[in-house]
Amino acid sequence: MLRTLGTDGTVKTLLPLPRGSLLLESATGGVRRYTKFTGDPYEWADLVLMGGEYQWRVLSNQWPFDHWTPLMKVHRDQDVYWALAEGQGAREFSIAHIDLSGVTPSGVWKLRGRKVTVVREPSNTAPGSLFVACSDPPEGGTEVVACRLEMPTTSVSRWLGAQANVGEVDGQSQARFSFVRGVEALPDGAGGLILLENRRGNSSEAAPAPALRSVSASGQVSTWSLEPRGNRMAIAYGQLVAYDTQNRALIRTATNGQSAWQTWASSSHFASGGRHDPGVQVLRTDTTGLLWFATRYSPQAGDGDVYFGRANGNPLVGNIDANGQVKIVAGDPQALYTPQSYPPLAQRPWYMDIADMAFEGGAAQVSWVLCNRVELDGSTNFVRFHPELVRIDTQGIQRFALSLEIDRNQIEFSKEPFKQICVLPGRPGEVFLSSACGVHRWTQAKGLELLAGQAVPTPGGVLLGQLPAGLNLVKFLAPGAERRSLYVGSENSVLKLVLSD
Repeated sequence: MLRTLGTDGTVKTLLPLPRGSLLLESATGGVRRYTKFTGDPYEWADLVLMGGEYQWRVLSNQWPFDHWTPLMKVHRDQDVYWALAEGQGAREFSIAHIDLSGVTPSGVWKLRGRKVTVVREPSNTAPGSLFVACSDPPEGGTEVVACRLEMPTTSVSRWLGAQANVGEVDGQSQARFSFVRGVEALPDGAGGLILLENRRGNSSEAAPAPALRSVSASGQVSTWSLEPRGNRMAIAYGQLVAYDTQNRALIRTATNGQSAWQTWASSSHFASGGRHDPGVQVLRTDTTGLLWFATRYSPQAGDGDVYFGRANGNPLVGNIDANGQVKIVAGDPQALYTPQSYPPLAQRPWYMDIADMAFEGGAAQVSWVLCNRVELDGSTNFVRFHPELVRIDTQGIQRFALSLEIDRNQIEFSKEPFKQICVLPGRPGEVFLSSACGVHRWTQAKGLELLAGQAVPTPGGVLLGQLPAGLNLVKFLAPGAERRSLYVGSENSVLKLVLSD
Protein backbone atom coordinates (compact mmCIF):
# COMPACT_ATOMS: atom_id res chain seq x y z
CA MET A 1 0.00 0.00 0.00
CA LEU A 2 1.10 3.55 -0.73
CA ARG A 3 0.49 5.81 2.25
CA THR A 4 1.29 9.35 3.35
CA LEU A 5 2.54 10.32 6.79
CA GLY A 6 1.80 13.85 7.96
CA THR A 7 4.00 15.90 10.27
CA ASP A 8 1.35 15.48 12.97
CA GLY A 9 1.54 11.68 12.66
CA THR A 10 -1.62 11.29 10.56
CA VAL A 11 -1.49 8.30 8.18
CA LYS A 12 -3.57 8.28 4.98
CA THR A 13 -3.82 5.28 2.61
CA LEU A 14 -3.84 6.23 -1.09
CA LEU A 15 -3.85 3.06 -3.24
CA PRO A 16 -2.22 -0.36 -3.65
CA LEU A 17 1.42 -0.64 -4.73
CA PRO A 18 2.38 -3.66 -6.90
CA ARG A 19 4.90 -6.06 -5.40
CA GLY A 20 8.46 -5.50 -6.58
CA SER A 21 8.01 -1.72 -6.91
CA LEU A 22 10.60 0.98 -6.33
CA LEU A 23 9.41 4.50 -5.55
CA LEU A 24 11.32 7.29 -7.29
CA GLU A 25 10.93 10.97 -8.00
CA SER A 26 9.13 11.95 -11.18
CA ALA A 27 10.17 14.68 -13.62
CA THR A 28 7.82 17.14 -11.88
CA GLY A 29 8.87 16.19 -8.36
CA GLY A 30 5.97 13.82 -7.77
CA VAL A 31 5.85 10.08 -7.11
CA ARG A 32 6.93 7.63 -9.80
CA ARG A 33 7.19 3.87 -9.51
CA TYR A 34 9.31 1.30 -11.28
CA THR A 35 7.89 -2.23 -11.02
CA LYS A 36 9.57 -5.43 -12.11
CA PHE A 37 7.06 -8.26 -12.33
CA THR A 38 7.71 -12.00 -12.30
CA GLY A 39 9.16 -13.16 -15.63
CA ASP A 40 10.96 -9.85 -16.27
CA PRO A 41 8.12 -7.64 -17.57
CA TYR A 42 8.45 -4.14 -16.11
CA GLU A 43 6.40 -0.97 -15.85
CA TRP A 44 6.89 2.72 -15.13
CA ALA A 45 3.93 4.75 -13.81
CA ASP A 46 3.29 8.19 -12.30
CA LEU A 47 0.95 8.86 -9.39
CA VAL A 48 -1.83 11.21 -10.52
CA LEU A 49 -4.99 12.59 -8.92
CA MET A 50 -8.02 12.25 -11.19
CA GLY A 51 -11.62 12.79 -10.14
CA GLY A 52 -10.61 13.07 -6.51
CA GLU A 53 -8.90 9.67 -6.54
CA TYR A 54 -5.29 8.66 -6.90
CA GLN A 55 -4.37 6.45 -9.86
CA TRP A 56 -1.25 5.05 -11.53
CA ARG A 57 -0.70 6.43 -15.07
CA VAL A 58 1.51 3.98 -17.00
CA LEU A 59 4.32 5.56 -19.05
CA SER A 60 5.74 4.46 -22.37
CA ASN A 61 9.51 3.99 -22.32
CA GLN A 62 12.42 1.90 -23.55
CA TRP A 63 14.16 1.24 -20.21
CA PRO A 64 16.78 -1.58 -20.57
CA PHE A 65 15.15 -3.61 -17.80
CA ASP A 66 17.22 -6.72 -18.33
CA HIS A 67 20.43 -5.14 -17.04
CA TRP A 68 19.80 -1.93 -15.12
CA THR A 69 17.90 -1.21 -11.89
CA PRO A 70 17.01 2.46 -11.25
CA LEU A 71 18.29 4.00 -8.03
CA MET A 72 17.28 7.65 -7.87
CA LYS A 73 16.57 10.61 -10.11
CA VAL A 74 19.52 12.68 -11.31
CA HIS A 75 19.28 16.08 -9.66
CA ARG A 76 17.75 18.75 -11.94
CA ASP A 77 17.71 16.40 -14.97
CA GLN A 78 14.26 15.54 -16.34
CA ASP A 79 13.52 11.82 -16.74
CA VAL A 80 17.16 10.80 -16.13
CA TYR A 81 18.00 8.29 -13.38
CA TRP A 82 21.02 6.79 -11.74
CA ALA A 83 20.96 3.05 -12.42
CA LEU A 84 22.92 0.05 -11.20
CA ALA A 85 23.93 -3.13 -13.03
CA GLU A 86 25.81 -6.12 -11.68
CA GLY A 87 29.06 -6.85 -13.52
CA GLN A 88 30.51 -10.08 -14.80
CA GLY A 89 32.73 -10.68 -11.77
CA ALA A 90 31.70 -11.43 -8.19
CA ARG A 91 32.95 -8.04 -7.00
CA GLU A 92 31.97 -5.72 -9.82
CA PHE A 93 29.14 -3.25 -10.42
CA SER A 94 28.43 -0.50 -12.93
CA ILE A 95 26.57 2.77 -12.40
CA ALA A 96 25.32 5.06 -15.18
CA HIS A 97 22.82 7.76 -16.13
CA ILE A 98 19.87 6.39 -18.12
CA ASP A 99 16.74 8.19 -19.22
CA LEU A 100 13.35 6.62 -19.83
CA SER A 101 13.87 6.56 -23.61
CA GLY A 102 16.64 3.99 -23.05
CA VAL A 103 19.51 6.34 -23.85
CA THR A 104 22.68 5.58 -21.89
CA PRO A 105 25.17 8.47 -21.71
CA SER A 106 28.78 7.69 -22.54
CA GLY A 107 29.83 7.63 -18.90
CA VAL A 108 29.64 4.29 -17.08
CA TRP A 109 31.28 3.99 -13.66
CA LYS A 110 32.92 0.70 -12.68
CA LEU A 111 32.72 -0.04 -8.92
CA ARG A 112 34.40 -2.76 -6.87
CA GLY A 113 32.71 -4.66 -4.05
CA ARG A 114 30.15 -7.30 -3.19
CA LYS A 115 27.45 -4.78 -2.30
CA VAL A 116 26.75 -1.20 -3.34
CA THR A 117 24.61 1.31 -1.47
CA VAL A 118 23.66 4.77 -2.69
CA VAL A 119 24.50 7.27 0.02
CA ARG A 120 23.15 10.52 -1.43
CA GLU A 121 23.33 12.96 -4.28
CA PRO A 122 24.61 16.25 -2.81
CA SER A 123 22.23 19.06 -3.74
CA ASN A 124 25.06 21.60 -3.64
CA THR A 125 27.14 19.85 -6.30
CA ALA A 126 26.85 19.36 -10.03
CA PRO A 127 23.69 17.52 -11.18
CA GLY A 128 25.74 14.51 -12.31
CA SER A 129 27.23 13.68 -8.90
CA LEU A 130 26.48 10.78 -6.56
CA PHE A 131 28.06 9.35 -3.40
CA VAL A 132 28.15 5.55 -3.34
CA ALA A 133 29.29 3.18 -0.57
CA CYS A 134 30.91 -0.05 -1.81
CA SER A 135 31.21 -2.70 0.89
CA ASP A 136 33.86 -5.42 0.87
CA PRO A 137 36.06 -4.30 -2.03
CA PRO A 138 39.12 -6.51 -2.77
CA GLU A 139 41.19 -4.61 -0.16
CA GLY A 140 38.53 -5.17 2.53
CA GLY A 141 36.59 -2.62 4.55
CA THR A 142 34.17 -0.10 3.05
CA GLU A 143 34.91 2.53 0.43
CA VAL A 144 32.90 5.66 -0.38
CA VAL A 145 33.37 7.02 -3.89
CA ALA A 146 32.03 10.10 -5.63
CA CYS A 147 30.76 9.41 -9.15
CA ARG A 148 30.85 12.61 -11.19
CA LEU A 149 29.90 13.18 -14.81
CA GLU A 150 32.83 15.10 -16.32
CA MET A 151 32.28 15.69 -20.01
CA PRO A 152 33.64 14.57 -22.36
CA THR A 153 35.17 11.86 -20.13
CA THR A 154 34.05 10.27 -16.86
CA SER A 155 35.92 9.36 -13.70
CA VAL A 156 35.45 7.87 -10.26
CA SER A 157 37.28 9.66 -7.44
CA ARG A 158 37.75 8.31 -3.93
CA TRP A 159 36.02 10.50 -1.35
CA LEU A 160 36.34 8.90 2.05
CA GLY A 161 36.89 5.40 3.30
CA ALA A 162 39.13 2.39 3.48
CA GLN A 163 42.26 3.58 1.71
CA ALA A 164 41.85 7.26 2.58
CA ASN A 165 42.19 6.69 6.33
CA VAL A 166 43.57 3.37 7.49
CA GLY A 167 42.65 2.39 11.04
CA GLU A 168 41.58 -0.61 13.06
CA VAL A 169 38.24 -2.03 14.13
CA ASP A 170 37.25 -5.54 15.18
CA GLY A 171 40.61 -7.01 14.18
CA GLN A 172 40.45 -5.73 10.61
CA SER A 173 43.02 -3.42 9.06
CA GLN A 174 40.64 -1.00 7.37
CA ALA A 175 38.55 1.72 8.96
CA ARG A 176 37.45 5.26 8.34
CA PHE A 177 39.46 6.75 11.21
CA SER A 178 41.71 5.41 13.94
CA PHE A 179 40.07 6.15 17.28
CA VAL A 180 41.40 3.03 18.97
CA ARG A 181 43.56 4.89 21.48
CA GLY A 182 41.28 7.90 21.79
CA VAL A 183 40.77 11.13 19.91
CA GLU A 184 40.51 14.85 20.59
CA ALA A 185 37.94 16.77 18.54
CA LEU A 186 37.12 20.46 18.46
CA PRO A 187 34.95 22.67 16.21
CA ASP A 188 36.91 24.61 13.60
CA GLY A 189 34.53 27.59 13.63
CA ALA A 190 33.20 26.83 10.14
CA GLY A 191 30.89 23.92 10.94
CA GLY A 192 33.60 21.27 10.74
CA LEU A 193 36.07 19.56 13.05
CA ILE A 194 39.77 19.25 13.71
CA LEU A 195 40.66 15.76 14.96
CA LEU A 196 43.75 14.57 16.81
CA GLU A 197 43.95 10.79 16.59
CA ASN A 198 46.14 9.59 19.44
CA ARG A 199 49.07 7.22 19.15
CA ARG A 200 48.53 3.51 19.62
CA GLY A 201 50.10 1.84 22.61
CA ASN A 202 51.98 -0.99 20.86
CA SER A 203 54.91 -1.34 18.48
CA SER A 204 53.09 -3.06 15.62
CA GLU A 205 54.36 -1.87 12.25
CA ALA A 206 50.83 -2.06 10.87
CA ALA A 207 49.47 0.20 13.61
CA PRO A 208 48.42 3.63 12.33
CA ALA A 209 50.51 6.61 13.34
CA PRO A 210 48.87 9.53 15.16
CA ALA A 211 47.31 12.02 12.78
CA LEU A 212 45.75 15.47 12.61
CA ARG A 213 42.74 15.61 10.31
CA SER A 214 40.17 18.19 9.22
CA VAL A 215 36.57 17.24 8.54
CA SER A 216 34.51 19.88 6.75
CA ALA A 217 30.81 20.47 7.38
CA SER A 218 30.08 18.66 4.09
CA GLY A 219 32.10 15.60 5.17
CA GLN A 220 35.34 16.17 3.24
CA VAL A 221 38.36 14.78 5.11
CA SER A 222 41.95 15.96 4.76
CA THR A 223 45.03 14.79 6.67
CA TRP A 224 47.52 17.40 7.80
CA SER A 225 51.17 17.07 6.87
CA LEU A 226 52.06 18.52 10.29
CA GLU A 227 53.03 15.82 12.79
CA PRO A 228 50.65 15.83 15.78
CA ARG A 229 51.94 16.47 19.29
CA GLY A 230 50.29 16.42 22.69
CA ASN A 231 47.00 14.96 23.81
CA ARG A 232 44.68 17.95 24.38
CA MET A 233 43.71 20.65 21.87
CA ALA A 234 41.89 23.98 21.65
CA ILE A 235 41.62 26.84 19.19
CA ALA A 236 42.63 29.97 21.10
CA TYR A 237 43.75 33.44 20.05
CA GLY A 238 43.63 32.47 16.38
CA GLN A 239 45.87 29.41 16.67
CA LEU A 240 45.68 25.69 17.38
CA VAL A 241 46.94 25.04 20.92
CA ALA A 242 47.92 21.61 22.30
CA TYR A 243 49.34 20.30 25.58
CA ASP A 244 52.73 18.65 25.12
CA THR A 245 52.89 15.98 27.83
CA GLN A 246 56.61 15.34 27.39
CA ASN A 247 57.66 18.95 28.02
CA ARG A 248 54.64 19.87 30.21
CA ALA A 249 54.01 22.96 28.12
CA LEU A 250 51.41 24.42 25.78
CA ILE A 251 52.47 24.49 22.14
CA ARG A 252 50.72 26.10 19.19
CA THR A 253 50.62 26.31 15.42
CA ALA A 254 48.55 27.93 12.69
CA THR A 255 45.07 26.45 12.25
CA ASN A 256 45.86 25.60 8.62
CA GLY A 257 48.67 23.27 9.69
CA GLN A 258 51.23 25.04 7.51
CA SER A 259 53.71 26.01 10.23
CA ALA A 260 55.76 24.07 12.78
CA TRP A 261 54.80 23.68 16.44
CA GLN A 262 56.22 26.35 18.78
CA THR A 263 56.38 26.34 22.57
CA TRP A 264 53.98 28.97 23.84
CA ALA A 265 53.39 28.72 27.61
CA SER A 266 55.05 26.71 30.39
CA SER A 267 53.94 26.42 34.00
CA SER A 268 54.44 24.15 36.97
CA HIS A 269 50.65 24.29 37.35
CA PHE A 270 50.20 22.13 34.24
CA ALA A 271 51.40 19.04 36.14
CA SER A 272 49.20 17.64 38.90
CA GLY A 273 52.06 15.57 40.28
CA GLY A 274 52.76 11.87 40.79
CA ARG A 275 53.74 8.97 38.64
CA HIS A 276 52.27 8.78 35.12
CA ASP A 277 50.84 12.27 35.57
CA PRO A 278 48.51 13.11 32.63
CA GLY A 279 48.96 16.84 33.26
CA VAL A 280 46.36 19.08 31.61
CA GLN A 281 43.17 17.05 31.22
CA VAL A 282 40.79 19.82 30.11
CA LEU A 283 41.62 22.55 27.59
CA ARG A 284 38.66 24.70 26.52
CA THR A 285 38.01 28.22 25.19
CA ASP A 286 35.05 30.17 26.61
CA THR A 287 32.69 32.40 24.62
CA THR A 288 34.86 35.46 25.24
CA GLY A 289 37.90 33.74 23.72
CA LEU A 290 39.70 33.12 27.03
CA LEU A 291 41.53 29.77 27.25
CA TRP A 292 40.87 27.59 30.32
CA PHE A 293 42.66 24.50 31.61
CA ALA A 294 42.12 21.98 34.40
CA THR A 295 44.21 19.27 36.05
CA ARG A 296 42.82 16.50 38.21
CA TYR A 297 44.28 14.05 40.71
CA SER A 298 42.56 10.66 40.52
CA PRO A 299 42.58 8.69 43.79
CA GLN A 300 40.97 5.61 42.19
CA ALA A 301 42.53 2.96 40.01
CA GLY A 302 42.87 4.19 36.43
CA ASP A 303 44.09 2.76 33.14
CA GLY A 304 46.80 0.24 33.95
CA ASP A 305 46.23 0.80 37.66
CA VAL A 306 48.84 3.56 37.63
CA TYR A 307 47.18 5.98 40.05
CA PHE A 308 46.03 4.00 43.03
CA GLY A 309 48.42 4.23 45.98
CA ARG A 310 51.30 5.45 43.82
CA ALA A 311 50.65 9.12 43.18
CA ASN A 312 49.68 12.33 44.82
CA GLY A 313 48.62 15.58 43.21
CA ASN A 314 46.79 18.86 43.26
CA PRO A 315 43.68 19.50 41.13
CA LEU A 316 43.59 23.00 39.65
CA VAL A 317 41.46 25.14 37.34
CA GLY A 318 42.91 28.21 35.66
CA ASN A 319 43.06 30.31 32.53
CA ILE A 320 45.77 31.49 30.14
CA ASP A 321 45.58 34.91 28.48
CA ALA A 322 46.74 35.83 24.98
CA ASN A 323 50.26 36.49 26.29
CA GLY A 324 50.55 33.01 27.80
CA GLN A 325 50.17 34.22 31.41
CA VAL A 326 48.66 31.58 33.70
CA LYS A 327 46.15 32.45 36.44
CA ILE A 328 44.81 29.92 38.96
CA VAL A 329 41.05 30.31 39.53
CA ALA A 330 40.22 27.26 41.68
CA GLY A 331 42.37 24.94 43.76
CA ASP A 332 45.50 25.29 45.87
CA PRO A 333 48.81 24.63 44.05
CA GLN A 334 50.46 23.88 47.40
CA ALA A 335 47.90 21.32 48.61
CA LEU A 336 48.88 17.77 47.65
CA TYR A 337 46.35 14.98 48.00
CA THR A 338 46.61 11.21 48.32
CA PRO A 339 43.88 8.57 48.69
CA GLN A 340 44.39 8.86 52.44
CA SER A 341 43.95 12.65 52.49
CA TYR A 342 41.25 12.94 49.83
CA PRO A 343 38.27 14.80 51.39
CA PRO A 344 34.97 12.89 51.67
CA LEU A 345 32.17 13.65 49.21
CA ALA A 346 30.30 16.02 51.50
CA GLN A 347 33.38 18.19 52.06
CA ARG A 348 35.03 18.05 48.64
CA PRO A 349 35.18 21.14 46.39
CA TRP A 350 33.74 20.61 42.89
CA TYR A 351 37.02 21.19 41.04
CA MET A 352 38.68 18.13 42.58
CA ASP A 353 36.58 15.78 40.41
CA ILE A 354 36.48 17.82 37.22
CA ALA A 355 36.23 15.84 33.97
CA ASP A 356 35.20 18.45 31.37
CA MET A 357 34.01 22.03 30.91
CA ALA A 358 31.63 23.80 28.52
CA PHE A 359 30.77 27.48 28.19
CA GLU A 360 27.29 28.76 27.43
CA GLY A 361 28.20 32.43 27.78
CA GLY A 362 25.39 34.97 27.57
CA ALA A 363 24.81 37.95 29.84
CA ALA A 364 25.35 35.82 32.96
CA GLN A 365 28.45 34.12 31.47
CA VAL A 366 27.12 30.64 32.28
CA SER A 367 29.70 27.86 32.52
CA TRP A 368 29.10 24.13 32.97
CA VAL A 369 31.46 21.63 34.59
CA LEU A 370 31.18 17.84 34.49
CA CYS A 371 32.37 16.22 37.72
CA ASN A 372 32.85 12.47 38.04
CA ARG A 373 32.92 12.47 41.83
CA VAL A 374 34.81 9.58 43.38
CA GLU A 375 33.59 7.80 46.52
CA LEU A 376 36.24 5.92 48.56
CA ASP A 377 35.73 3.57 51.48
CA GLY A 378 37.54 3.67 54.81
CA SER A 379 40.46 1.76 53.31
CA THR A 380 40.74 4.31 50.48
CA ASN A 381 39.43 1.81 47.93
CA PHE A 382 37.27 3.00 45.08
CA VAL A 383 33.54 2.39 45.71
CA ARG A 384 31.61 4.20 42.96
CA PHE A 385 31.19 7.40 40.98
CA HIS A 386 28.64 10.10 41.78
CA PRO A 387 28.53 12.20 38.59
CA GLU A 388 27.18 15.72 38.75
CA LEU A 389 26.86 18.89 36.69
CA VAL A 390 28.03 22.17 38.15
CA ARG A 391 26.52 25.42 36.84
CA ILE A 392 28.58 28.56 37.44
CA ASP A 393 27.48 32.10 36.63
CA THR A 394 28.07 35.59 37.96
CA GLN A 395 25.68 34.89 40.86
CA GLY A 396 27.30 31.71 42.16
CA ILE A 397 27.39 27.91 41.83
CA GLN A 398 24.64 25.27 41.55
CA ARG A 399 25.25 21.51 41.61
CA PHE A 400 22.98 18.89 40.01
CA ALA A 401 23.39 15.15 40.61
CA LEU A 402 23.24 12.92 37.52
CA SER A 403 21.34 9.65 37.83
CA LEU A 404 23.79 7.30 36.08
CA GLU A 405 26.19 5.45 38.38
CA ILE A 406 28.87 2.93 37.39
CA ASP A 407 30.35 0.73 40.10
CA ARG A 408 33.62 -1.20 40.33
CA ASN A 409 32.13 -4.24 38.55
CA GLN A 410 31.72 -2.37 35.27
CA ILE A 411 34.25 -2.89 32.51
CA GLU A 412 37.34 -0.74 32.24
CA PHE A 413 36.30 1.63 29.47
CA SER A 414 33.18 2.67 31.36
CA LYS A 415 34.79 3.38 34.72
CA GLU A 416 33.83 7.04 34.47
CA PRO A 417 30.09 7.25 33.75
CA PHE A 418 30.31 10.38 31.59
CA LYS A 419 33.19 11.36 29.35
CA GLN A 420 32.50 14.80 27.88
CA ILE A 421 29.97 17.61 27.81
CA CYS A 422 29.20 20.30 25.26
CA VAL A 423 26.62 23.04 24.71
CA LEU A 424 25.15 24.44 21.50
CA PRO A 425 24.75 28.15 20.72
CA GLY A 426 21.15 29.27 20.92
CA ARG A 427 20.10 26.43 23.25
CA PRO A 428 20.56 27.83 26.78
CA GLY A 429 20.08 25.44 29.68
CA GLU A 430 20.76 22.33 27.58
CA VAL A 431 23.90 20.29 28.26
CA PHE A 432 24.86 17.31 26.08
CA LEU A 433 26.89 14.49 27.61
CA SER A 434 28.61 11.38 26.28
CA SER A 435 28.75 8.13 28.19
CA ALA A 436 30.52 4.95 27.14
CA CYS A 437 27.93 3.98 24.52
CA GLY A 438 25.40 6.82 24.58
CA VAL A 439 24.65 10.50 23.99
CA HIS A 440 22.50 12.25 26.59
CA ARG A 441 20.84 15.64 27.11
CA TRP A 442 20.36 17.25 30.52
CA THR A 443 17.98 20.07 31.37
CA GLN A 444 16.89 21.23 34.80
CA ALA A 445 13.24 20.60 33.85
CA LYS A 446 13.62 17.03 32.53
CA GLY A 447 16.90 15.85 34.00
CA LEU A 448 18.84 13.28 31.99
CA GLU A 449 17.48 12.05 28.64
CA LEU A 450 19.08 9.43 26.39
CA LEU A 451 19.26 10.71 22.80
CA ALA A 452 21.22 7.94 21.07
CA GLY A 453 22.84 4.63 21.89
CA GLN A 454 22.27 3.08 25.29
CA ALA A 455 22.80 4.26 28.84
CA VAL A 456 24.54 1.17 30.22
CA PRO A 457 27.30 -0.46 28.15
CA THR A 458 27.59 -4.16 27.51
CA PRO A 459 30.94 -5.91 28.06
CA GLY A 460 31.69 -5.87 24.33
CA GLY A 461 30.20 -2.48 23.59
CA VAL A 462 27.23 -2.45 21.22
CA LEU A 463 27.06 -3.51 17.60
CA LEU A 464 27.54 -0.93 14.90
CA GLY A 465 24.20 0.60 14.01
CA GLN A 466 22.61 3.78 12.73
CA LEU A 467 21.45 6.40 15.19
CA PRO A 468 19.53 6.21 17.39
CA ALA A 469 19.49 2.42 17.59
CA GLY A 470 23.09 1.84 18.60
CA LEU A 471 26.50 3.42 19.12
CA ASN A 472 29.80 1.72 19.62
CA LEU A 473 32.14 3.27 22.19
CA VAL A 474 31.69 7.04 22.09
CA LYS A 475 35.09 8.70 21.67
CA PHE A 476 34.10 12.37 21.53
CA LEU A 477 31.20 14.81 21.45
CA ALA A 478 31.39 18.21 19.74
CA PRO A 479 29.01 20.95 18.51
CA GLY A 480 27.82 20.57 14.94
CA ALA A 481 27.37 23.14 12.21
CA GLU A 482 24.19 24.66 13.65
CA ARG A 483 21.99 24.64 16.75
CA ARG A 484 20.33 21.30 15.94
CA SER A 485 23.37 19.11 15.32
CA LEU A 486 26.11 17.34 17.26
CA TYR A 487 29.16 15.51 15.99
CA VAL A 488 29.74 12.13 17.64
CA GLY A 489 32.91 10.07 17.34
CA SER A 490 31.75 6.47 17.61
CA GLU A 491 34.43 3.78 17.36
CA ASN A 492 36.01 4.64 13.99
CA SER A 493 33.42 6.98 12.44
CA VAL A 494 32.36 10.60 12.73
CA LEU A 495 28.56 10.70 12.93
CA LYS A 496 26.14 13.60 12.87
CA LEU A 497 23.30 13.57 15.40
CA VAL A 498 20.43 15.86 14.38
CA LEU A 499 18.17 16.95 17.21
CA SER A 500 14.41 16.80 16.81
CA ASP A 501 13.82 20.40 17.84
